[in-house]
Amino acid sequence: MEEMKKCPQCGNMVKAIAKKCRYCGHWFNEETEPEQKQEPVQEPPKPDADAPRQETVVPAVRPLPSPPQPEDDEGLTVMGIIVQGVKLGISRFLTIFCSVVLWLLTIWIPYLNVGTTIAICTMPIALADNDKLAKPTYIFAEKYRKYMGDFFTLLGLLYLTLIPAYIFGVIPAIIIGIGWSMAFYILFDKHITPSDALLESTEKTYGHKMTIFLAFLLYNVGFAVIWGIIYGIVTLIGVLVGSIVGTDSNAATAVGLLIGITIVILAILFFAVYQVGIIGCQAVIYRKLCKEKK
Repeated sequence: MEEMKKCPQCGNMVKAIAKKCRYCGHWFNEETEPEQKQEPVQEPPKPDADAPRQETVVPAVRPLPSPPQPEDDEGLTVMGIIVQGVKLGISRFLTIFCSVVLWLLTIWIPYLNVGTTIAICTMPIALADNDKLAKPTYIFAEKYRKYMGDFFTLLGLLYLTLIPAYIFGVIPAIIIGIGWSMAFYILFDKHITPSDALLESTEKTYGHKMTIFLAFLLYNVGFAVIWGIIYGIVTLIGVLVGSIVGTDSNAATAVGLLIGITIVILAILFFAVYQVGIIGCQAVIYRKLCKEKK
């Protein structure tokens, strides 16, 4: 008969030679308990001293594209037209003034006066390009006489439409006139037909007519107020000097003559600045609405 032994854990009898209880799984001898299999830890391979080192390549990070910056030229505004126009015209004052003087002196010469008139009318084109105007004698260039047919055709189309518009109402004529105000510049700058110039001018000024109207209205009112102040100051000075002179007729006549000459000179200079500002304002409008961005 085989020898038996009692399991200390469950109390059942098992063979004496048994190392493990077949009922509860108790090991009778802990030394005989199988060790848990442990996977050998693999150490990372040591780099070979003779092998070439591989450098870690860090992918280049491209910066995100920056949002588009707003252009210097913002939308067309009333004050923008006036301020930029006056500044632009004053910066070219001497050339514009001398060109107008030459035009007035030669306006009586047939054929030549057509070219000079076209040159004066298209002066805002050069200003819109931010280019310095050439010498005042540029108005005598032959290229301006080359387009006299288109010039008179466009002039005829304008007046044939605007005159009836003024007869039937001032407001329609003003709206049409503003809509066609860029036609001369488009005609000579882009070398298209007069009818196409009128159509493009109408298209480019669409939605901006009120801004253009208010800009020139404020411009004219502002200059009228300034001239009234200048005229009033000069007249007041004349009255004060006259009161000092008293009853001396010769002195009073001299003072009156001096005041008159002063007013005439100031009026000429003031009108010149006014016209230069008008040309500058036209250049600003043309550059913002019609000039192609380069």
